[in-house]
Amino acid sequence: MNKIYELEFYTSMLTAIQKAKAGSIKRGDSVSWSSSGGTARGKVTRIITSGEVEIPGSSFKITGTKEDPGALIRIYRSDSTGKYKPTPTIVGHKVSTLTKIEPL
Repeated sequence: MNKIYELEFYTSMLTAIQKAKAGSIKRGDSVSWSSSGGTARGKVTRIITSGEVEIPGSSFKITGTKEDPGALIRIYRSDSTGKYKPTPTIVGHKVSTLTKIEPL
Protein backbone atom coordinates (compact mmCIF):
# COMPACT_ATOMS: atom_id res chain seq x y z
CA MET A 1 0.00 0.00 0.00
CA ASN A 2 1.23 3.51 -0.85
CA LYS A 3 2.43 5.41 2.26
CA ILE A 4 0.04 8.33 1.64
CA TYR A 5 -2.95 6.01 1.31
CA GLU A 6 -1.78 4.12 4.38
CA LEU A 7 -1.67 7.33 6.39
CA GLU A 8 -5.11 8.41 5.12
CA PHE A 9 -6.53 4.97 5.99
CA TYR A 10 -5.16 5.01 9.55
CA THR A 11 -6.27 8.62 10.06
CA SER A 12 -9.83 7.76 9.00
CA MET A 13 -9.83 4.68 11.24
CA LEU A 14 -8.66 6.73 14.24
CA THR A 15 -11.33 9.34 13.55
CA ALA A 16 -14.02 6.63 13.40
CA ILE A 17 -12.82 5.15 16.70
CA GLN A 18 -12.90 8.57 18.40
CA LYS A 19 -16.47 9.35 17.31
CA ALA A 20 -18.93 9.23 20.18
CA LYS A 21 -21.24 6.30 20.80
CA ALA A 22 -24.68 6.43 22.41
CA GLY A 23 -24.25 6.99 26.15
CA SER A 24 -20.66 8.25 25.90
CA ILE A 25 -21.61 11.94 25.74
CA LYS A 26 -23.47 13.66 28.56
CA ARG A 27 -24.71 17.13 29.45
CA GLY A 28 -21.77 19.44 30.18
CA ASP A 29 -19.25 17.56 28.02
CA SER A 30 -17.06 19.53 25.63
CA VAL A 31 -17.27 18.25 22.06
CA SER A 32 -16.04 19.02 18.55
CA TRP A 33 -17.47 18.27 15.11
CA SER A 34 -16.81 19.07 11.47
CA SER A 35 -18.59 22.13 10.13
CA SER A 36 -18.49 24.08 6.89
CA GLY A 37 -16.01 26.51 8.48
CA GLY A 38 -13.71 23.78 9.82
CA THR A 39 -13.80 22.22 13.27
CA ALA A 40 -16.42 23.62 15.64
CA ARG A 41 -16.40 23.26 19.43
CA GLY A 42 -18.99 23.55 22.13
CA LYS A 43 -20.57 22.20 25.30
CA VAL A 44 -23.53 19.83 25.37
CA THR A 45 -26.58 21.45 26.98
CA ARG A 46 -29.03 18.59 26.43
CA ILE A 47 -29.15 14.97 25.22
CA ILE A 48 -32.29 13.78 23.40
CA THR A 49 -32.95 10.03 23.58
CA SER A 50 -36.64 10.04 22.70
CA GLY A 51 -38.59 12.21 20.28
CA GLU A 52 -37.70 15.50 18.68
CA VAL A 53 -36.70 18.88 20.06
CA GLU A 54 -36.64 22.31 18.42
CA ILE A 55 -33.24 23.93 18.15
CA PRO A 56 -33.54 27.36 19.84
CA GLY A 57 -33.36 30.31 17.46
CA SER A 58 -33.99 28.22 14.33
CA SER A 59 -36.73 26.39 12.48
CA PHE A 60 -34.82 23.09 12.74
CA LYS A 61 -35.51 20.12 14.99
CA ILE A 62 -33.34 17.23 16.09
CA THR A 63 -34.63 13.72 16.66
CA GLY A 64 -33.02 11.39 19.16
CA THR A 65 -33.37 7.74 20.11
CA LYS A 66 -31.62 5.57 22.72
CA GLU A 67 -29.57 4.00 19.91
CA ASP A 68 -28.89 7.28 18.10
CA PRO A 69 -29.25 10.25 20.51
CA GLY A 70 -29.30 13.87 19.49
CA ALA A 71 -27.53 16.68 21.34
CA LEU A 72 -28.08 20.41 21.75
CA ILE A 73 -24.72 22.17 21.92
CA ARG A 74 -23.77 25.74 22.83
CA ILE A 75 -21.03 26.87 20.45
CA TYR A 76 -17.78 28.16 21.98
CA ARG A 77 -15.28 30.34 20.09
CA SER A 78 -11.72 31.25 21.02
CA ASP A 79 -10.98 34.86 21.92
CA SER A 80 -7.79 36.80 21.13
CA THR A 81 -5.97 35.05 23.99
CA GLY A 82 -6.96 31.58 22.76
CA LYS A 83 -9.41 30.99 25.61
CA TYR A 84 -12.79 29.52 24.61
CA LYS A 85 -15.91 31.51 25.50
CA PRO A 86 -19.59 30.57 25.08
CA THR A 87 -21.61 32.22 22.31
CA PRO A 88 -25.40 32.68 22.24
CA THR A 89 -25.65 30.11 19.42
CA ILE A 90 -27.06 26.63 20.09
CA VAL A 91 -26.93 23.91 17.43
CA GLY A 92 -28.15 20.33 17.22
CA HIS A 93 -26.19 17.26 16.12
CA LYS A 94 -26.40 13.50 16.39
CA VAL A 95 -24.07 12.20 19.11
CA SER A 96 -22.49 9.90 16.50
CA THR A 97 -21.08 12.98 14.68
CA LEU A 98 -19.37 14.35 17.81
CA THR A 99 -15.93 13.82 19.29
CA LYS A 100 -15.50 14.27 23.04
CA ILE A 101 -12.64 16.69 23.80
CA GLU A 102 -10.84 18.14 26.81
CA PRO A 103 -12.96 20.70 28.72
CA LEU A 104 -13.11 24.12 27.07
